[in-house]
Amino acid sequence: MNQKTPLKAGSIPYQGNLSLLLDRAMERFPDREAIGFADEVLSFRAFHERVCRLTQGLLDLGLGRGDRVLLMAHNCLGFAVIAHAVFRVGAVLVPVNPGVRPHELVHMAMETRPRLAFVEARSLPRFFKTYKLVPSVSIPTLVTIEPEIPLTIHLGDIDSARPCEHCARMDEDDLAMIVYTAAGEGYALGAELTHGSIFHDAVWLADACFDLSNTAGEAALCVLPLYHCHGFTSGFLAPLAAAVPTYPIDAFREAHEIIAVIEARDITQIVSVPAVYATLARSLEERPDLCARLKNCITGGAQTPMELIERYRERLGLDLLEGYGLTEASPVVTWNPSDRPPRPGTAGLPLPCCELKIVDDEGVDVGIDREGEILVRGLNLFRGYYNQPEKTARVLSPDGWFRTGDLGILDRDGYLTWKGLKKDMINVFGLKVYPREVERLLGTHPDVEWVRVYAEEHDRYGALVVCDLKPKPGRSITERAFRKWCRQMVSSYKIPRRITVV
Repeated sequence: MNQKTPLKAGSIPYQGNLSLLLDRAMERFPDREAIGFADEVLSFRAFHERVCRLTQGLLDLGLGRGDRVLLMAHNCLGFAVIAHAVFRVGAVLVPVNPGVRPHELVHMAMETRPRLAFVEARSLPRFFKTYKLVPSVSIPTLVTIEPEIPLTIHLGDIDSARPCEHCARMDEDDLAMIVYTAAGEGYALGAELTHGSIFHDAVWLADACFDLSNTAGEAALCVLPLYHCHGFTSGFLAPLAAAVPTYPIDAFREAHEIIAVIEARDITQIVSVPAVYATLARSLEERPDLCARLKNCITGGAQTPMELIERYRERLGLDLLEGYGLTEASPVVTWNPSDRPPRPGTAGLPLPCCELKIVDDEGVDVGIDREGEILVRGLNLFRGYYNQPEKTARVLSPDGWFRTGDLGILDRDGYLTWKGLKKDMINVFGLKVYPREVERLLGTHPDVEWVRVYAEEHDRYGALVVCDLKPKPGRSITERAFRKWCRQMVSSYKIPRRITVV
């Protein structure tokens, strides 16, 4: 178990369950808008009631403390309600990219063996194919998210008419989520995020982004998927901790759609990734009225190009506030705080709930202004990889330091500059691709003798996934046919953009 360091416990004390952040916001501002999607906007009172009704529905299904719950959905109100209801029961949420392919999902299903699964309708074929591949694993009770599907339990069917105030008492080190990441050895690892680790990260991020004594008029736009840890904590829970309305939308939207939400909801803060800010730049230049309302433009997931930072500052009068994080830290580690001028090119200062140091290959602290591996320790750190004690022991020391596999430099004022990857990983628009996992999956093609996956830099798009492959003797493979097969095997962002048949 990770030993927590004696750091500040947060401006909001831990109350016994992550979902009690919602209760706190509802008690303070019951009629304030809480969360909104294209189809519906709820006040904190209405959101809280919806969560409490589903909590009763989950209890009626027999869901209990420690049971795993698979959630495969894009950003929608159902996702937000399900997450809080699962926390209140004391069960464990396993969020999964709804575009995941069956051969990727098999490992997660076999390892977590969920008792209950919430799946949106368009992901049902992948879900059923996954369990056909592993007949030895029992299919969890399935609940579909919009639209309704005949002969299945629908989310509305377990939306109890009896709101339930039940909220399980959870210690800070009790498991809240298993988020899959770090497939460095060919199989994704499930990071065990606790009620305490997510709570402290969300609370301290809220403290860094908002004036918690006066949040009237604030509104956050999350242009990130909620199944991704960055979107879940930064764009969903941090605004909740501040009792600020949040409007999550999927990342791959046209600029005019995002601008429409900024205008309609009087957005004051955006949470997204550099690629989205690059898409928005021209449209925002044409709307100085919207720029005048924006206070924070928070970016993470990938390093922001300096030319984009300068463009926002010089043409829009806005600072892109960069940070650094990773799933194992729930995920935010450092931030360029909004109460002082940001330092472009740096990832900012550590949040008060954690600390970091830079070490050499032997684990010795290298000191100021020298490059080395980034190590993190703190209240927001995960407790290990699910059912993987040996892999946990490799990266998490007995005194709580986590080896991130990232390289960085600390300056005299404590600002971190990210310098690259020590681990074998490709960052594709903020999504992590591990070559060994993709090689394992693509290597199952019946005509492939071997495949090598690696990164190729692109001037505009950054890192791209590419591969070389060699057919088995006497076999032939065309790039077009292999790419079509790839679409059945791996998520779209992992498919090589260039395929070379050797």
